[in-house]
Amino acid sequence: MKTFGPRARHVLVGALVVCLAVDAYVHLHLASRYQLAAPGGIGGGNLFRIEAGVAILIGLAVLARPGRATL
Repeated sequence: MKTFGPRARHVLVGALVVCLAVDAYVHLHLASRYQLAAPGGIGGGNLFRIEAGVAILIGLAVLARPGRATL
């Protein structure tokens, strides 16, 4: 398996973290609109918030320890 150099690895980690941050922002921004379908239940809005939280956690994990387990 081919390995990347340190510079390419930093670029890949940075790109991944930026993509996860955009994903989290979009899901948090749209969550309230999707909650209208089921205001009292779990609804799509809460699922969007959960997905945003997971994206944030994965982004932090990649920043804290970029390696095979997180990439």
